[in-house]
Amino acid sequence: MLLEQDKLEYVINNFIYFFIIFKIIYLYNMNQQVIGLYLSPYPKSVQNNNDVNDYLFLFGSYIDHELTIFKNNKYKYVIIPYNINKNIINETLRMIDGLIVCGNFPGPYNNDKEHKLHYKTLRILFKKIIKINQVRPFPILGECYGYEMLINCIENKHHYDHKIFTDLNIHTPMFYKKTIFLNKKYKNIKSYFYLNIGFLYNNLKKTKNLKHDYEVISLVKINKHNMIDIMKHNLYPIYLAKSHLFYDNKVIKKEFLYFSKLSYEYRHLHDKESKINKFPIKILKYKTIKNPNTKYIEHEKKIRLYKIN
Repeated sequence: MLLEQDKLEYVINNFIYFFIIFKIIYLYNMNQQVIGLYLSPYPKSVQNNNDVNDYLFLFGSYIDHELTIFKNNKYKYVIIPYNINKNIINETLRMIDGLIVCGNFPGPYNNDKEHKLHYKTLRILFKKIIKINQVRPFPILGECYGYEMLINCIENKHHYDHKIFTDLNIHTPMFYKKTIFLNKKYKNIKSYFYLNIGFLYNNLKKTKNLKHDYEVISLVKINKHNMIDIMKHNLYPIYLAKSHLFYDNKVIKKEFLYFSKLSYEYRHLHDKESKINKFPIKILKYKTIKNPNTKYIEHEKKIRLYKIN
């Protein structure tokens, strides 16, 4: 009888031990800052004709750099697809601590149905994140095409309007260049660009909201044009950059991660359910392929495609 009690006690103790370990691992995985990545659609026109799936894309350099930064800082990231169910947007934003709006595939890809929905969804996300920032810090970073889309969102454009940007007549769109910092706090040596068009400093005065709500941090001179590179919201941690900030601007990168940490701490204190609820978006499957754009394959040899249907 005593032996059976000992066995039962042993089983119960082991069960409790493994339950505690499981709980610790589960809470560790949940109790991390979470960054949302808003990726651009992979253009159908460059896709394999036999592949009927819809994809988001990510350059290999982003995988090697930004995703490594998240990993080294113990941040999680989630891919937010442009075809997200509108009923789960609020719950999704409730469970993340920042959003990075990434660049587009090189070329004239912004007027197909996928990119139109991509922009429409971003407008919804952006409006909600502005309201969230009135309660807790929620940093946003729009880089490259993300910069263009956020300018359109700020100006309350119902559709992506390319007319507000200027073709800079650049023969080699990928380059490093020294920029002019109006706010010396954010100064760095050189910035990495991947562009054909830009928003000119002279056109800022023509805007409705941008000129009032955002500070111009830096300019870059290209073919006699003064293009705005970096802007920041006057109150909220919202950054727009035509350059790729996470590559070379340590100050803004540090600020972005700092505000995402504050966001997490707020959720930890005031919204505990956001830390233990199941994340409403499923993890997307992906594949890695050779960059089909032979013009830029020297710089970006691979891309990752996330399936969204």
